[in-house]
Amino acid sequence: MASSSLSTLVRSNYDVFLSFRGKDTRRTVVSFLYKDLIRQGILTYKDDQGIGAGSEIKERLIEAIKTSQVAVVFISENYATSQWCLEELRLIMELHSVNRIHVVPIFYRVDPSDVRHQKGRFAAAFQKHEDREPNRASQWRRALNQISHISGIHSTEWDDDSAMIDEVVVSISRHLLLRMESTVLNSLVGMEAHMVKMNLIFNMGSENQVLFIGIWGMGGIGKTTIANCLYDRFSSQFSARYFIEDIKNICKDKSPAYLQERFLSRICGGLDIGFRSHEARSQEIIARLGHQKILIVLDGVDKAEQVDALAKDTSWFGPGSRIIITTRDRGLLNSCGVNNVYEVKCLDDKDALQVFKISALRGSPPPSDGFEQLFIRASRLAHGLPSALVTYATYLRQNTTIKKWEEELGLLETSPHKNVKEILRNSYDDLDEQDKTAFLYVACLLNGYPFNHVTSLLDDGRPRMNHLTAKALISISMDGCINMHFLVVQTGKAIVRQESRNRPSRQRFLWDHKEIYDVLDNNIGTDEIEGVTLHMCEMPDKLPMSITVFNIMHSIKFLKFFKHLGDAESNVQLSEDGFYFPRNIRLLHWDDYPMKTLPSTRSDTTTLSNSISNGATSRASGIAR
Repeated sequence: MASSSLSTLVRSNYDVFLSFRGKDTRRTVVSFLYKDLIRQGILTYKDDQGIGAGSEIKERLIEAIKTSQVAVVFISENYATSQWCLEELRLIMELHSVNRIHVVPIFYRVDPSDVRHQKGRFAAAFQKHEDREPNRASQWRRALNQISHISGIHSTEWDDDSAMIDEVVVSISRHLLLRMESTVLNSLVGMEAHMVKMNLIFNMGSENQVLFIGIWGMGGIGKTTIANCLYDRFSSQFSARYFIEDIKNICKDKSPAYLQERFLSRICGGLDIGFRSHEARSQEIIARLGHQKILIVLDGVDKAEQVDALAKDTSWFGPGSRIIITTRDRGLLNSCGVNNVYEVKCLDDKDALQVFKISALRGSPPPSDGFEQLFIRASRLAHGLPSALVTYATYLRQNTTIKKWEEELGLLETSPHKNVKEILRNSYDDLDEQDKTAFLYVACLLNGYPFNHVTSLLDDGRPRMNHLTAKALISISMDGCINMHFLVVQTGKAIVRQESRNRPSRQRFLWDHKEIYDVLDNNIGTDEIEGVTLHMCEMPDKLPMSITVFNIMHSIKFLKFFKHLGDAESNVQLSEDGFYFPRNIRLLHWDDYPMKTLPSTRSDTTTLSNSISNGATSRASGIAR
């Protein structure tokens, strides 16, 4: 299995091909980008020799372009004066049209409108090309028009080239990670299981129906990979097919109109149609596709209007068409009337270990026998999330000794890799402020609690939990409890730490026993703390709590002091006289409560006390509202 997967992984000779006009950028931004890419371990082709006179690209350049995964094209002011650059671009865009290469345009000190319409310096350059190469000039114009419709980097939007290059490197790294994840997963038995289920939903036997199909799941779970696999398997059965990748980022700063214009340009072979109204663009899509059997993949959709812009209704397409939408938002699919939805779930331990090994070893044997247990430990850290498995494998394989692996695994056990956090953080950033608050409550305090219990504790608890479920950030177990993925929990806790600038006394929630001990022992809590969950079995020393410990922590609503070992003695000590619980407390859970009676809150003694039955000699657990 590993050897067959390896052949798939190394079919590209280069990760990145750089296309640029040497006189404009070779000694500056291109050189800086090339250096940074190589430093990141990204195999990059940069033609340092230049090309001689004539208009034929050398075979080695053709081979480099065809065997690269990504083409970074620097469109600079003199780019169009070079027939070499234009011929490179023509080939790149030809490969891009059949999804053979990912294109990252960088409009370097030029206006994309000048590129699209060949104005300014581009007009002057094409006057000469029309005289010398009239047939090729029309192909080059089309290639420039096509690349101008791809969401890219505009140098004028950046304060300096260094920051711009950093963003390009991050973007390329992210794409290569997703590409590697897709390649690895396509080789697994687990992917075939996805395909069996998707075949039923895809229902190719229904030739007269137009079907909208949703692929839904949490970030990094492999939705795009599954859509790619479907596209590869079935695209030959359709008269036209279009895969529009990463729509969320394409539309980040643009309206759905931009998405429509880009789609129409692609349908029309790169021509700039120029319709001004949404209705006119929609009618043109219907006119061109309404009688064809079409396969369209809308990948990474995060707003319903994006679907409406490209595929609003089944009547837009001919009989037998299939429109696949990948998203993290089940509510979006519901609002678009998509009833055929496939929920993508995490890999089981067996497939997860297989993904990790393929990614880490790439067909080579492990450095020594002692690595097998490390592989198991590392794969379990990802808890079945494919993107995390690939990221961890890529990150860890640079270490050659068991000791280094153990050190790095220790770090990953406390906090996810930054690439994983970025993927999962995107889901959090898309929430409104109230849903963000509910998310952090679950991540830091309430994960594993019964759904109905949680909804009674939080403001607008039921709709908030429903929103998080629709966004694939939590699931509900068969016994009615809330489950949040381990890496999502870690990401939530990292967000809380970041909010407080890693100052525990100012964190919204506390869960680390050392930090809790420090805050409570030194009586340095603040009114920014809203919840504390303390695992008392982890406390090495006794904690005598002052009667004034909660006086400043006015915002605390949740207190959970628990232990897993029934016979372990509680290390938390209270002074009975004058002790009060916080006035806004909603949840109190305290194993081996150290006093015989339960102190009241300052503002409401009955609500909390009445929620406790049979005194408090060994255990106190209650809800106050």
